[in-house]
Amino acid sequence: MLTTVIHWHFVAAIVSVAFALPAQTFVVDANNGPGTDYTSLAAATAAVPSGSVLRIRAGTYTPCTIDAKSLTLLADAGVVVAQGASGGPAIDITNLAAAQVVVIDDVRVAASQSTEAVRCIGCQGAILIDSPLMASVSSELLVRAVQCDRLVLRDVVPAVFANLRLTVDGCHTVLERCLFGGAQITTTILQQGGRLDLVDSTASAQFPLPTVQPPVVLNGGELHLRGSAIVRGAYAAVGGSGAVFLDAGVTISHPVTAPGLTVTTQATSSLRTTFTGSHAEAVLQAPNGWFGAIAVSVAGPRVQVPGIVSEVWLDGAALQFVAQGLTGPGVPIQATVPWTLGVLVGYPSMWQAVTFDAADGLRVSNPSLLVLR
Repeated sequence: MLTTVIHWHFVAAIVSVAFALPAQTFVVDANNGPGTDYTSLAAATAAVPSGSVLRIRAGTYTPCTIDAKSLTLLADAGVVVAQGASGGPAIDITNLAAAQVVVIDDVRVAASQSTEAVRCIGCQGAILIDSPLMASVSSELLVRAVQCDRLVLRDVVPAVFANLRLTVDGCHTVLERCLFGGAQITTTILQQGGRLDLVDSTASAQFPLPTVQPPVVLNGGELHLRGSAIVRGAYAAVGGSGAVFLDAGVTISHPVTAPGLTVTTQATSSLRTTFTGSHAEAVLQAPNGWFGAIAVSVAGPRVQVPGIVSEVWLDGAALQFVAQGLTGPGVPIQATVPWTLGVLVGYPSMWQAVTFDAADGLRVSNPSLLVLR
């Protein structure tokens, strides 16, 4: 049974937060068109106050740093941030406090060298990188994060003939509808401790050479494969040491048998969110007959729920449930909230769901961070 609920208390709650914390909007335009506030993205990210929204017009921009401030980058079509000649990151995010949030939306990244193209270091706050295409003029583009508390990558894919890799060290990371890998012979995702959720995402490393490594390698920590996640390698799927949790619906090219890995197969739920321009939508996939409830809030601290492997990323003081019901055969639970309030452009909202089944008990879905445009 599909359940759709419009919950106006949610709208009121988000609006009240937005008005309490009004966002200033600045225009960045490399071509200095009408209404331009900055022609340099690097200058804009350094100068604007925390909590600002940058509307970026089409053009190619030099590398930028976001240091210790909340900031939303909303890009028009044709925005590219190019890696510097020295090979440093095109986008560098660092030192976020726990209550700060950074959003990178629709920004393409061009890498000239096989070094870090996007880097996130020492961030207690939440980060959302939501880009339909990470462009690369070389054969490899690397996203690297170290000690980041809440990192969400969604719809991140490489350009044609390029490779996309991820290195996370001591992070809590969610990949939603991402594609990491390509025709490469090195590890696609390297996880050092922390936790990594692959939700409807693909990690592949299939180039047929004897030296090829598994696409995902753990060095401690947890790997959770949810929804329609795919992990595909030429000779192995996952290597290293740590804990692997497999949903029944995931696809892996080889059984996970590395001696340092513990493997648990369990039914889970997966949550996907989308902003269409007129409404925010959340879709919860879960096994047939499970009860599910979708909630939305501002980004909160990670909270471990006793008896449940997953964590809650919502702020309980602003949490609102927007849909609930029982899943049917192939039919998810869906929440649709109309959105016409331009004052909230660039506003990030965090979504998550809780499920219950008599045999499996309480479970929590992956968190999904959605920005309003």
